[in-house]
Amino acid sequence: LAIFDRTSRSLTLLSSPTPTILGQQFLELTSVAVTASGEIFVADAQQGKVFGLDREGNLLLTIGKTGSVIYPSAIAVDSIRRIVYIADKHAHAVRIFTTNGDWVRDITVAGENKRLAAPAGVALAVDGSCFVLDERSRRVHVYSQEGEYLRSFRIATDIPGETTQPSGIAVDSDGHIYISDVFNNTIIILGKNGEYLQRLGRTADPREGFWSPGGLFIDNRDFIY
Repeated sequence: LAIFDRTSRSLTLLSSPTPTILGQQFLELTSVAVTASGEIFVADAQQGKVFGLDREGNLLLTIGKTGSVIYPSAIAVDSIRRIVYIADKHAHAVRIFTTNGDWVRDITVAGENKRLAAPAGVALAVDGSCFVLDERSRRVHVYSQEGEYLRSFRIATDIPGETTQPSGIAVDSDGHIYISDVFNNTIIILGKNGEYLQRLGRTADPREGFWSPGGLFIDNRDFIY
């Protein structure tokens, strides 16, 4: 886990949940999220755990110690309500915990009594609604703060019949939805209701092109990472 501090222009590398536990190494890091107060949550898919760390890498808590998480592929944090959303691809669910590690609820329904196929990404809008990227069905499912299913839509592009392989998802302050497409090396931008708007990235362009873009994050200034 690499932590870049832009203020001090420093770099910290963490290879384990805490330097004080010998032999407890990260194995397959898939996602990271940070609360407004600086707590770091990092998902380790191979271990089936999400670790809560401080800025020095000291272990604060572990989610998934009792097998409650199988394969955490993405995480998002609601700093105001202090809630952690974990997209658990192999469990076909989004697990919801407090930032203290207490289980809140699971999201498993994808509309019309269908279950989530393979949730690979999760993002939160400014109103607290939750957007879940379903990798297998190539759909986005939207839920309220309380976990109530609201709507779903397929990932649209400007090319009819185009094959996509969605990987990451993020939502900006206006509700636009950004989806990374590993297959086409691009970022697809959709409107609030799933309508195609535009795409970012051109494979042939060395400065603006992407190569297998994975996770996405949009900060409070609407900067896209």
